[in-house]
Amino acid sequence: MKLKRKKKKNKFSSYPNDLDLHGIKHPDVDVIVEEHILLHKPPFYIITGHSVIMKKLTKAVLNRHKYKHQEGINLGCIFVTSE
Repeated sequence: MKLKRKKKKNKFSSYPNDLDLHGIKHPDVDVIVEEHILLHKPPFYIITGHSVIMKKLTKAVLNRHKYKHQEGINLGCIFVTSE
């Protein structure tokens, strides 16, 4: 039986369409980020944690789709500003 995890609210974020990648495996990042950016309009945060690999994979998807982004208010997130 699977337990439902309660979605944690990021204390730094005030956008309803944020994506939290904590607990996501690196091979799954491409599909998850791509699906999210196609379904939600910016602005929003993508919470990557401090993993350099997670940030690199996330930025690759954003660049492929020509989304403007910048480092967020802390080093563990990316702020997606516009398409």
